[in-house]
Amino acid sequence: MDRVIKFKAIQSQGTMAGRWLVGSLLYNPLVDPGYEAMIMRPGESSIYVDKDTVCQYIDLTDRDGKDIYEGDILEVYNWGGRFAREQPLLGITSVEWSVDDGGFRYVDYLGAEDYYDQFRNVKVVGNIYDPVKEMPI
Repeated sequence: MDRVIKFKAIQSQGTMAGRWLVGSLLYNPLVDPGYEAMIMRPGESSIYVDKDTVCQYIDLTDRDGKDIYEGDILEVYNWGGRFAREQPLLGITSVEWSVDDGGFRYVDYLGAEDYYDQFRNVKVVGNIYDPVKEMPI
């Protein structure tokens, strides 16, 4: 099985600025600020993206088949036993890279960690770089 290498980032320029783009990452730190990172997609021209929002695909999908990227916010579920109804386990977590362990992990708000090979019953609900939405009063 071949590992898929792809990235996503938020478009930084043009009329579609602010949208997520997925593709290959081109990065050159020697150019002017704002022009360091681009996402390239087959059959399209490269598009400038905000280098601070670049997220790597971790080669896994969530329970709905959606790709999981570094920086994604996940709901983590526990089946709760053989006959129990599905229940949320830890609530909301985010995906990060662990240099010490050489793998992706999610860290919950209590500090508990779970590693790459244990991403099982999770659902992507956002990304840490998504714009914050105001709550209605």
